[in-house]
Amino acid sequence: MKEKITIHNLHKSFGQQVIFSGLNLTVYEKEIICIIGKSGTGKSVLLKHCIGILKPDSGSIVIDGTPLVYNDSDAILLKKFGVLFQGGALFDSMNVYDNIAFPLRRQCVSEEIIAQKVPKLLAHVGCKGIEAKMPSELSGGIQKRVALARAIAKNPEIMLYDEPTTGVDPITAGSINQLIAYMRNTFSMTSVVVTHDMRLALNIADRIAMLHNGTIIFEGTPQQTAECQDSIVQQFIAGKAIV
Repeated sequence: MKEKITIHNLHKSFGQQVIFSGLNLTVYEKEIICIIGKSGTGKSVLLKHCIGILKPDSGSIVIDGTPLVYNDSDAILLKKFGVLFQGGALFDSMNVYDNIAFPLRRQCVSEEIIAQKVPKLLAHVGCKGIEAKMPSELSGGIQKRVALARAIAKNPEIMLYDEPTTGVDPITAGSINQLIAYMRNTFSMTSVVVTHDMRLALNIADRIAMLHNGTIIFEGTPQQTAECQDSIVQQFIAGKAIV
């Protein structure tokens, strides 16, 4: 399998708070990998390192064989990424059409092509005919679908999902799970899903990695995860407090 993202010996602290202490992780092309762990372990911080928002204290992140250097020369690498943020992060002042068109307009795509693409993107996320609606008129689940349509507008090779089922009901969460799998299968994307939702991870992941105390303490398939005898992993799966 081709390595899409390689994270080697990553260290990061905020003052006295250690976030990563030698984290290693490989993400393979076209897989869905779920990174699990309790709140505050640095799951979202890891995604921010992958897209250049945060710079590690030491260690490296390599994308398709090229290391991030955390300056303007990373721009070509970072175009490979699409991101679905935890809250959706739609622009409140723009309707659905303009939200999805936004990244395309930044790339100077013609309005004629945008007019063709936006309905198709909405169809992919199961939201036909809502172009004129404002974000405030949409449920949390539909906002996330629109945000996903915007994220895939640039045809990313790698999609990062930050807690995609947070704040939605179980039925909506189930549909988002199916949507993540659909995106990978339809567009051959590599998918990195940060979550504390074990049902999501066990249902859609090719591999699961658990982040705890600054490192990845376990990697395996959903079946291997369910059968893992590590006490920390077992406690997390069971929804028990981890000390």
